Amino acid sequence: MPDLLISPARLADAADIVRIYNVSVLQTVATFQTRADTVERRRAWLRAHVGAHPAFVARLAGRVVGWCSLSAYARNEAWSHTVEDSVYLDAAAQGRGFGKRMLRHLLGEAASLGHRIVLARIEAGHAASIGLHARLGFVETGRLLRVGWKFGRWHDVAYMQHDLMEGRDLPPRDRMR
Repeated sequence: MPDLLISPARLADAADIVRIYNVSVLQTVATFQTRADTVERRRAWLRAHVGAHPAFVARLAGRVVGWCSLSAYARNEAWSHTVEDSVYLDAAAQGRGFGKRMLRHLLGEAASLGHRIVLARIEAGHAASIGLHARLGFVETGRLLRVGWKFGRWHDVAYMQHDLMEGRDLPPRDRMR
């Protein structure tokens, strides 16, 4: 397998992140964003994606072919150990196992940062993304019906969740659900 290098994203990576993301924005329902992103907006996003919510790029032979990140799921303190993942790949890099490597990297980072739950919100018909998450231990925990309007129709969203603490020794109150 080619040597894929996953490293923290830098401000200098903003243009490559935008290049990859805007394909999804303008041509797919992998994101419900409908307007093309800009380098300046993505630089501000990168400045905010530090500490507990990092962003990474994946390079192949020095070229950025993907990016991934952990984002806060909600602002209230009780949600502080729950994050949402994002994984985007250049079309030429898809289907080569890179998404799996990037998501595995995110799960390791989330665990090392003390997060407990990693969530994914995926357009319900996006079989590749749902399959990727399922292969890495995510389970579907719910669906939101007809919540995203894009390309002239309504889309459902599947919620998937990975419990990083599942099967570990937890205090008794954390075992109760």
